[in-house]
Amino acid sequence: MFLGSQITKSSVYKNEITEAAVSAIQETIDKISAGLLPHEVDNADPATLGMLRPTMPEEDRAVDLTLDAQAVARQIRYSDGSPGAPIELCGRKFRAFGAIADVAQTVPLPADVPPGTVLGCRDGAIAVATGDGVVFISPLKCATPSISPRGAIKVPAVTALKDPTIPRLPPLSLHYSSSSNAGRKWFLPPVDTYMDLWTQTAGKPALIAMRAAIRIPSYQLL
Repeated sequence: MFLGSQITKSSVYKNEITEAAVSAIQETIDKISAGLLPHEVDNADPATLGMLRPTMPEEDRAVDLTLDAQAVARQIRYSDGSPGAPIELCGRKFRAFGAIADVAQTVPLPADVPPGTVLGCRDGAIAVATGDGVVFISPLKCATPSISPRGAIKVPAVTALKDPTIPRLPPLSLHYSSSSNAGRKWFLPPVDTYMDLWTQTAGKPALIAMRAAIRIPSYQLL
């Protein structure tokens, strides 16, 4: 099974694993209908594919911010969208989601900044220093017990940190043009970082309701 570099745990369950499970169920029904009875799996048989894996404990899923930005983003995607990757930011424990490495280097990494430092925020996401670059994280969920019977909920990372001193990062450059032939178009330079999706509503740019950490290496959004 080939998995893309930007895939999350929840995406694997909703797509590849679900498709494999349905296929296995259909194969089982076909074999039973043909008179073949199920038998216990023999892991010692060379014909047996795969193996039983133990549950991954929380300590194995904890985010190591000293790693490079791409590795940090992968660690968070391993636990996205549930239960979230354990991470410590600003001396507090959270569950992290929606991570993407700032490959486009839209946020400079100062030489003397230790990994785990929050460098700024953009559209609710926070830019965090890693071992070799910057990773954007949004949202966060408080890892400590909540007074709510339903537990903590995901909120924009900058909201979860509750730190008004976090500097706001400048927005990404976005160019708009319109002509009677081509119609309306939003043009983007090639970008590989965190950004919001935008749409055109009643003549003004408006944010789409759902914000997400996305990778857009496209040249234009039509």
